[in-house]
Amino acid sequence: MESLLTDLGRHSEYVIAAYVMTAVIIGVMVLAIRLDQKKQERDLKELEALGLRRRSQKKD
Repeated sequence: MESLLTDLGRHSEYVIAAYVMTAVIIGVMVLAIRLDQKKQERDLKELEALGLRRRSQKKD
C-alpha cells in the first residue's frame, strides 16, 4: 500500500479520500433511487387496486 501512495504523489491521501467519498455518495444515491422506485410501485399498485388506471392504459 505504501508504494501505491507514493506513486500517487504527495496529495495521495486527498485523492483517495475523494474517490471514497464519490463512491459513497453514488452508492447512497443509487439506494435512494431504488427505495423511491419501490415506494412508487407500491403506490401505483394501491391506486390500481382502487380502480384508478393510467391514462395510457387501454380500457377493457
